[in-house]
Order: sequence, then C-alpha cells, then structure tokens
Amino acid sequence: MQDKCTTFESKCHLLQKENSSLYTEILIERQKNKELNERLANYKELSSIIDALKKENKDLCKKLNLRNKRKEKPYGENTSSSKQTNKPQSSKENQDKKGGGQQGHKGHGRKLFSEEDADKVEMAPMDENQACTCCHGELIRIGEKKRYFIKYEPAKVEKVVYKQTQYLCTSCNKVQPLKPL
Repeated sequence: MQDKCTTFESKCHLLQKENSSLYTEILIERQKNKELNERLANYKELSSIIDALKKENKDLCKKLNLRNKRKEKPYGENTSSSKQTNKPQSSKENQDKKGGGQQGHKGHGRKLFSEEDADKVEMAPMDENQACTCCHGELIRIGEKKRYFIKYEPAKVEKVVYKQTQYLCTSCNKVQPLKPL
C-alpha cells in the first residue's frame, strides 16, 4: 500500500509540473495571439488607407486623361499666356532666355530721386578688418553703390539714400558682395 501511495504522489507531482508548463505555454500563446490581433488591426487600417489612396489616384488619372483628351493646357484651360512656362509658339531660343526687361531699355518702374531730394542719407558701417570671402585677401575700396527706397512709418514718410561701400579683392580681383541691410 505504501508503494502505491508513493507512486501516486510521484504521478501527481509529474502532472503538476506538466500542468505548470502547459499553463506557461498558454500564457505565451495568449501573448502571441494579442500581438497578432494588433498586427491584424494595423493591417486593416493600412489596407483602408491604401484603398483610399488608390481611389484618389484613379480619380486624378481620370482628370488627367480628360484634360489630355481635350488638349487642355497644363495649368488649366483658363491659364493666361503670361503664367504659362512653355508657350508652344515660342522658339527654343526664346524659351531659354531669362525674363525681365531688355538691356538698354529705359523701363517704367518707380522713379528714382536724387540725394538732394532725400530726407536722409545713410552710410553703411564699414568693417575695418574686412577680407575677401573667397581667398581672404586684402580689400581696396572701389566706390559705392546707392540703393534708393521709400521708407514708410505710420504718419511719417521719408526718402532715404543708403550708401554701401564696395570692395575689390587685390588678390583675386573679385568685387565683394554687398551685405544686406
């Protein structure tokens, strides 16, 4: 009888160990199941986004084909000729030209005023230790460039001439760019 009890206890002990390991496996499988459900939800969300993008792409392709069938201009039917980048009538030479006024032509922009008419003439501060930005050579003064502008302050308008000294590098003979105001 004692032998049967010992055998029974050992079998019980083995069953408890097996039960414990099965319980651990169940917990691991539950965690995997949870992760898979999260992935599935993420996949469904991404799938709906992809479907929406496919629909949008299809609609845009339809619009583009509609435009191409009508031989419509790239920026729409009512694009003015001044806003078109490539005009079909212009030659390749004219398309490559830089826009703006022609050299030598007077132009019709804002009229300049003289220094005498200005309310104030300012001189840009000079930096004593200036060096060439390209080669760090010595700079010599070659003149000044004037910039005319009308400065508006509420209840006060004044005409200003702002003089900036221009420098030429004695090493590389490059005119140094003006510093912004």
